[in-house]
Amino acid sequence: MPGYLDTYGAGEEQRNRIVIRSVSAVIVVVICGSLGWYLLKNHHQEGIVKTFVDALRRGDYQSAYRDWGCTSQKPCSAYSFNSFMSDWGTGAGAANAPDPVSSASLTANPAIPACF
Repeated sequence: MPGYLDTYGAGEEQRNRIVIRSVSAVIVVVICGSLGWYLLKNHHQEGIVKTFVDALRRGDYQSAYRDWGCTSQKPCSAYSFNSFMSDWGTGAGAANAPDPVSSASLTANPAIPACF
């Protein structure tokens, strides 16, 4: 009877390998999905902010107002284009204060450590 117990437990080892690979694959998918979500969760909003700031820097206030979510044909009920211009236009702020749009940078804040 030399071959009777030669394959004893071989099926269990194969099943264990399948379980370990399946669990590992699920963990990798969850980690990659979570990382992708974290890095891209604000991608659309960041693009809108960049186009808004670029429009302000170019002086295209109609486009910036449209990026704000309002148009001149259908202005926001509580934020007219005149109010927008007083807040974001060339005459906004105090006379000696620097222009917040031209002096602002869209780089990372050095006080906040980068996580990626």
